Amino acid sequence: MKQIFYSLLIMTLTLTLCVSCSQEDDLNTLFVGKTWYITDVRLNGSIKGEDLKPVYESGSSAYYIQFTANQFQGTLSNGTSISGTWGADGKDKTINMRVITSTGKQTQFDTNLLSIIKNLRNYDGDANIMFLKQDNANYIKCATKR
Repeated sequence: MKQIFYSLLIMTLTLTLCVSCSQEDDLNTLFVGKTWYITDVRLNGSIKGEDLKPVYESGSSAYYIQFTANQFQGTLSNGTSISGTWGADGKDKTINMRVITSTGKQTQFDTNLLSIIKNLRNYDGDANIMFLKQDNANYIKCATKR
């Protein structure tokens, strides 16, 4: 009887280990098919979100990024559009974005924002709030709602 009990216990534990939670992010759930609105930017350690406020208050749909399976497209200010390819690793939370096109007249803020996007290294967040980081002093905070 004990041997049957121990056998069942070992099989249950083995099954539990095989089905246990993964520490890897599901990139499709986090990125693909979502519109991420840029809600704040940190540049050289200084918060620059005040540059976004007038654009949002005017009703403009600027400052967003949309992800598909391996491409992205977005809009900065004044109709400046960006697009390119992206890749991420859900286990170590790294991300890279290769900007292929950037059209329109850019403000200095757009240029700084684009520099961060081109040099992204990591991401952190969940299905509602995302931090796209070049480093701790330069990052973009995004949300699925404005």
